[in-house]
Amino acid sequence: MGCTYSLVLRTGLIVKSSIIHQYSLLVSVAPKIVAEPRDTAALVNTDVRLTCAAVGDPSPVISWLKDGDPVIPSDYFQLVDGGSLRILGLVASDAGMYQCVAGNAAGSTQATAELVVLMNGTSRLLLQPFILWGSMYE
Repeated sequence: MGCTYSLVLRTGLIVKSSIIHQYSLLVSVAPKIVAEPRDTAALVNTDVRLTCAAVGDPSPVISWLKDGDPVIPSDYFQLVDGGSLRILGLVASDAGMYQCVAGNAAGSTQATAELVVLMNGTSRLLLQPFILWGSMYE
């Protein structure tokens, strides 16, 4: 958000000359996550999407961490729709804690979710707190 202000300096009672200075005031708004990732369980070899969306001014940049390490976008780890993370063809080592980090000039915030990778045949009863992905559970 920005505003422009003008300062006018005049000399004497009768305006003989004036000096105009313009200043811009920029106000930043810290990021706020409006769609957090949720704990998710998905079958091995399936694709999964962890949602994350944030607002702020300037618009926040969203990045991801897995178990505290940066997730580097690639053909396998894809950033989609402005900040959600899509992981293609899950393998067991994809399981872990994922953090969505939203940051701009005014600050940063984060939200965390656990991803559990299921082997075929895992009981659905063990997974009640998780969102389930994969054809076996849809």
